[in-house]
Amino acid sequence: MNILSVYYKHKKGGFNKRLYQIYLALVTRKHTVHYIAAEAFPIAHPNIFAHIIRIPFCRRESFFFWIFFVLSVPCYSFWIARKNHIQRIVVFSAFYAAICCLAVSVMRIKMITFLRADVLREAYFAHKSRLKILLHRIFEFIGLRFSSLVVANSSSLKHSVSGRHQGLRWAVLPNNVQQQVHIGNTEKLQIRRAHNLPANGYVVATAAPLSRVKNIDFLLEAFSKLDLDSARLLIIGDDLNNTGERKRLEALAERWQIDTQTVFTGWLDNPLRTIAAADLFVFPSSQEGSPNALLEALACNIPCMGSRIPEIGEILHNDELQFGLDSSDELTCKIRKASTDPTYAQYLKQLSDRCKQAYIFDWNNEALRIITEAPCLQDGSSH
Repeated sequence: MNILSVYYKHKKGGFNKRLYQIYLALVTRKHTVHYIAAEAFPIAHPNIFAHIIRIPFCRRESFFFWIFFVLSVPCYSFWIARKNHIQRIVVFSAFYAAICCLAVSVMRIKMITFLRADVLREAYFAHKSRLKILLHRIFEFIGLRFSSLVVANSSSLKHSVSGRHQGLRWAVLPNNVQQQVHIGNTEKLQIRRAHNLPANGYVVATAAPLSRVKNIDFLLEAFSKLDLDSARLLIIGDDLNNTGERKRLEALAERWQIDTQTVFTGWLDNPLRTIAAADLFVFPSSQEGSPNALLEALACNIPCMGSRIPEIGEILHNDELQFGLDSSDELTCKIRKASTDPTYAQYLKQLSDRCKQAYIFDWNNEALRIITEAPCLQDGSSH
């Protein structure tokens, strides 16, 4: 089967990681993948073909970049689809589905749209301009209407988006725990030393691209109330879109007088062993789909906690592993108890291990089944 996909550029993070995972899963099963982008992706295989659009202003995703991209891709994707006898289009958001609608409508190609987040809801949360919100609405409406199947990565995401669009065909495929990580005491000490963390101090870790929706400032506030000199906060990730979020968080740490206890690692391509060297993982995000970072932390065999939002509640379904976002006091109390009460810390680890079990499955096989059998899937089918 010949597959076409569209995405603008390589970006660090779980979004592109899953996109490339699908490409590689398809080609290892003898399918062929063609992708359209403004630059080549860092993956290589004889059956993966890059079709690069030469866009002015390509180094920065400016207004002019996006205007050129949106105007050129519909015709270009139609031409690529026709030339290469494309049988499926696979995209990772309603936006990319919308700009493939010419090929879909004219050539009657089945398009499977994987949703990773509620982009429109995030735009409202981030107080985007009315024009940007309107554009999100338009692209979402067009993209989903032209999709043969919409695949959400959580039931909560499906519920959120389907409330705005009736009559779509849906599947749910959550992210999975991809590998188990175990480290010994010697490696744990080496990792801590590499990040200037105390050997016997209590380390709280989080990992995410630094943006407002990840809500890292909430964790900083909760940590600042601990009043525990031996504790450290390890923040894994960076400001990938150059919004100034890292500088803002560093300023908050200084204002709350925890800058000497807070370590910003920057972006780590493989953060799992670093997470495994911590004592507790906290994921305070206010907007999510099915967070890769949280599932990766569960694979590291340490206790995990997350904000009390529906998408995280699907993964950490025990309320003891969750905390509200109205006030940071609950999170502070739980961190303090976990750091001082070994029995409670072990209880959190046992609960985390139970939550992890539902996410140990072959994500590649499920994604391939959905892509290849899309016309046969019934509404509401899921993993």
